Amino acid sequence: IDFFAIKIVKHVESGKKEFEALEIIKDLDPVKNNLVKLYECFLFENVICLVYEILGESLLDRMGRQDFEPTHLCKLRPVAQQMFQALSALKSISVAHMDIKLDNIMYVDEESSKIKLIDFGLALKTKELLTGSDIQVIPFRAPEVILGLPMDESIDMWALGIVFATMCRGDFPFPCGTEYETIRGLVQIFEHFFTLDEGRGNTSWRLKTPDEFTRTSGEQLEHLFDDDDHRAFNDLLKRMLEVDPMNRITPSQALEHDFITMRHLSGESQASYAATAKIVMRKTQLKFTRELADMMEEGLLHQKLLVRK
Repeated sequence: IDFFAIKIVKHVESGKKEFEALEIIKDLDPVKNNLVKLYECFLFENVICLVYEILGESLLDRMGRQDFEPTHLCKLRPVAQQMFQALSALKSISVAHMDIKLDNIMYVDEESSKIKLIDFGLALKTKELLTGSDIQVIPFRAPEVILGLPMDESIDMWALGIVFATMCRGDFPFPCGTEYETIRGLVQIFEHFFTLDEGRGNTSWRLKTPDEFTRTSGEQLEHLFDDDDHRAFNDLLKRMLEVDPMNRITPSQALEHDFITMRHLSGESQASYAATAKIVMRKTQLKFTRELADMMEEGLLHQKLLVRK
């Protein structure tokens, strides 16, 4: 017996808009690019019904558990790699998701780190993005959206940076009740989490080390990661949360970043940690291989049925 998830959209126009957005991305492989798979769309008693593959819990569901702890970097890495692949695919066809947040990233099941990006109801071609548009929920809203500046698909990278920061902290990195609080938080976050780095004659911002953060804030952090991995992740997060969208890291650049490739974990001192990190990543790849095989089998079955007809 096959099970499916049916999304019922009472507002017909909203349902049609989501279906049209999914039509834009229909040529992107949903397995390879970690995008939710749509099977069909139909109208029933004046509501739109969208039939999707059934998935597990969302990142928000997992964070909502009472026993939730900040996500270990080894477990965050496969989520990051898959999301960068999703954004890379969307960027290749000039599409912005525009609603990346914790509840729109879902695990395929509890056993693996395989995830899918869902809910394309607000997705648009980047050429259709209008300056001054009221888009993205406030906690994940990019600075250029708040300030009414020109924007493109890089707003998704900013939102994803907030997702990762939240996964590591266990809550949002700054107050986000209103746009004012968000902008105020953006200013304060640099003082709270970042410090000036004046090395090599240049002055730039870098994320504080755990010890620096504890000294200035008084908050104790659990040592969940290898120091080199921590630095690599900090660098990636800093480039994702670049205020200037022109300098923000792109999905293809992010896929080649050390945090994803693990080039920085090649030394003997990190052998044990690197082995653990690779095992977690391998579980995702195995899940991908099985899902791809199922998809191929489904395609072959469909072809056989067509031949019989």
